[in-house]
Amino acid sequence: MTKIIICIPTYNRPKQIESLFRNLESQNDSDFTLVVLNDGTNIETREILDQKNPGFDFYLFESEKPSGLPCARNKILDFIEKNNLHREKTFVAFLDDDLIIGNDFVSQIKKYSEKFDGFCFRIIQRGAATTFDFNNSIFLQKMFLPLIGRVIPLFGIFFGGYYIKTNKIRKVDHLNGGCLIYNFTKNNRERFDLNLNEGNYVAEDTCFSYGLKKKGNDLYFISDYSYIHNPPATGGCKIEDKKESFYWYWKHKLYIFKKYHGGIILLSAVLFSFAESILLSALLRTNLVTKYIKALKQYAKSFDNNVCS
Repeated sequence: MTKIIICIPTYNRPKQIESLFRNLESQNDSDFTLVVLNDGTNIETREILDQKNPGFDFYLFESEKPSGLPCARNKILDFIEKNNLHREKTFVAFLDDDLIIGNDFVSQIKKYSEKFDGFCFRIIQRGAATTFDFNNSIFLQKMFLPLIGRVIPLFGIFFGGYYIKTNKIRKVDHLNGGCLIYNFTKNNRERFDLNLNEGNYVAEDTCFSYGLKKKGNDLYFISDYSYIHNPPATGGCKIEDKKESFYWYWKHKLYIFKKYHGGIILLSAVLFSFAESILLSALLRTNLVTKYIKALKQYAKSFDNNVCS
């Protein structure tokens, strides 16, 4: 039988992790393992979780200094291996700490883990976390339906769209990081790229899951089951300046195309991303081209790979 390990790195969000923990305590299937990393050793988070005595296997460990999301996720994966928490068939589910999930969440993971190598569920978004409002625009949902979860290297595109409602399960090229579920047994040596540890973490999940796809894993978007993303005003990994977040988006995106493709495809991605910066500048009525030029100059430079310690 498939073992499910739910993994949650949390950073300065004690109220959110407590709420999500209550969701997990309410599951109609308690046969799973939970691993939480208290990143940065938040005292309130520790006090809340130390009092828990759930009906499932629960492990809490801490990192004294903030790790960054890719590094934090790698620490959890290393913890799983070091403590031999996995078995013959194990699926890992990485969750953000600010989610609201239903009491059949684990049951749904088990259901689809029998069919697919990796998958994610539809997001119901609360708060302004996306450039365009997919929740309430039928036009946008229909327009972008064919692009859900697609990576189109020649045009420099990796598209999410995991807010979009669709009537069928769709095969995708990458997964959403808020709820990223994959076959750990098949991919136990894979880790998140520390070159994406800086910035606002818009692409570490894309890079990781696209790598899974490139290694032969079939990935799927499950639209008929959903969870709520309810980002708070504080905690987590945020860049409040919207223009600065676009800088990191382009820097990370170009790095990914360099990593997996390079050559003519990378050159094409550079040119189309430049056109994208012009289009977004017009749509959002702000100058984003300068942020793209900055990203273009710096995307190939070495990142600080020593941050994960």
